[in-house]
Amino acid sequence: MREDTPAIRRKIDEELAPSILELGLIHPPVLNVNSEGILHNGITYHHELIAGWCRLQACIALGMEQIPYNTRDNIAPDVLLEVELEENLRRSSMTWQE
Repeated sequence: MREDTPAIRRKIDEELAPSILELGLIHPPVLNVNSEGILHNGITYHHELIAGWCRLQACIALGMEQIPYNTRDNIAPDVLLEVELEENLRRSSMTWQE
């Protein structure tokens, strides 16, 4: 998961949230649907965020109560780390011309 820093929050507030407000959520977050569930603070969750933390935070900041999402089913914990790493490694900064 991306580290929650003031710089990331600024990017979410100043760039991502306005973009989502203007154009909508172009690429929805991705969730792992785990049939066994994941216990966290005494609560069992069956959905785990794989990719899209910043997009999710932007939607929350905009007060959106429902957002679209994509799912994957029962991904093993070691593969989850690989998927998250792959998403972050393949993301590249584009120039203004692109």
